Amino acid sequence: MAKSMTAFGREEIRNSLGYLAWEIRSVNHRYQEISMRLPEELRSAEPDFRQSIANAIHRGRVDAILHYKGAEPISGETSLNQTEIRRLAQWEMEVQQIIPDAPGLRTAEILRWPGVLGTEVVNIDHLYNQASGLLEKTLAVLLSNRKREGKKLLELLQDCLSAARDLVLET
Repeated sequence: MAKSMTAFGREEIRNSLGYLAWEIRSVNHRYQEISMRLPEELRSAEPDFRQSIANAIHRGRVDAILHYKGAEPISGETSLNQTEIRRLAQWEMEVQQIIPDAPGLRTAEILRWPGVLGTEVVNIDHLYNQASGLLEKTLAVLLSNRKREGKKLLELLQDCLSAARDLVLET
C-alpha cells in the first residue's frame, strides 16, 4: 500500500499530572531527520522519544513537539522552592566573582526561573511513562493519516494514468 510522506498526528491527555499533548508532523525528505521540542522536565528522555519516532518513521523530516502544563495545585497555593533559590544565589555569587560588575538578580527574575515557584514535585518517571504512551498513540495516528493520504494519492495517480491511457487509445 502507498503511504504519503506528509501527515500530522496530535494526541493529548489530562490527568493528575496535568496536560500533555504530542504534535507530530512529517514531510518528504531524502533522509531521516527528526526535530524535537520538549518541556524542561522531560529533556533527559529525548533519546528515548527520538528512538521511538525513528522506529516508526524510517524516512522523512519529522517535527515532534511535546506540550506539558503541570496540574494546578489543589489548595490554590503555590510554594517557593528554596533549594532552587539557593542554587540561583550560589550561581549569582560565582558569576559576580568572575564579572564583578554583573548586575544582580531581581526578585521578578528569580520567580520566573523554572522550578522556583511551584507546587509539589512532579514524579518524572510517571510523567515519562505518560508521555511515552501518548507518543505511541500519536505515532499510530500519524501513520494512519499517512496511509489514508497515500491511498488518496494512489487513486489520483490511477485516475491520471487511466486518463492518459484513454488519450493514447483515442489517437
